[in-house]
Amino acid sequence: QAYTNPDTMTQDLRTGALDAAQGVPAAQFTELESADGIKAIAYNFINWDYIDFNCYEGAASGGHPVLRDPAFRVALDHAIDRERIVDLVYGGRARPGYTMINSDTWRDPDFHWEPPEGVRRTSAPEKAKELLDAAGYRDSDGDGVREDKQGKPISLRLWALAESTSTQGEGKLIAGWFEDIGLDIRFEVVDNGAASDAMYAWEGDDPAPDYDMILWFWDGYYDPGSTLQCFTTSQIGWWNEVYWSDA
Repeated sequence: QAYTNPDTMTQDLRTGALDAAQGVPAAQFTELESADGIKAIAYNFINWDYIDFNCYEGAASGGHPVLRDPAFRVALDHAIDRERIVDLVYGGRARPGYTMINSDTWRDPDFHWEPPEGVRRTSAPEKAKELLDAAGYRDSDGDGVREDKQGKPISLRLWALAESTSTQGEGKLIAGWFEDIGLDIRFEVVDNGAASDAMYAWEGDDPAPDYDMILWFWDGYYDPGSTLQCFTTSQIGWWNEVYWSDA
């Protein structure tokens, strides 16, 4: 049976309407560990949540142009506190992700790569502000919202998924962090199908992705090579839903 609401699914598990369920929200999982008649099992799930920035540079792109600037995206990365997301959204049952190949998944060899100190972008809101200033995104009129290079206030859409309570929890935190560094964020929970339609929109033969930022998720493949191909230029409009390309 498929559920669009994991809370309803968990309640049906409690009442005995279900014999088993996968994807129980972290807070309820903790409660189920001590519930009579239920065995709660945590395991390494080849999955990660992440933010899709619309990087498409085509004329039909509906994304905000600032997201095509690597300096802007790096600054936003420093505004995010991954450890806090792990604690508050996942109840400690996750790991901060910096790359798209999960840790503790592959053996002989382990294909996971962890950025070393000095390369890994940790939570540093003040550094995020400095990077935005240096890249030319300043709050020149002092109203609390930075302007783009044409002098317009930067207002970005951030979507979480109605079917994913984890993306909703992450979205609330991230929207606040982005606002703290001087951006106007319009946070909204949307249907998975609506988000996918916006990602994969086309105008004739040309991609026309119409989103700014989406909290998305990915189920990795057991073959790491299949995962690594996703953000290649040849996959733009398909698995590469961020439309990012770099030589």
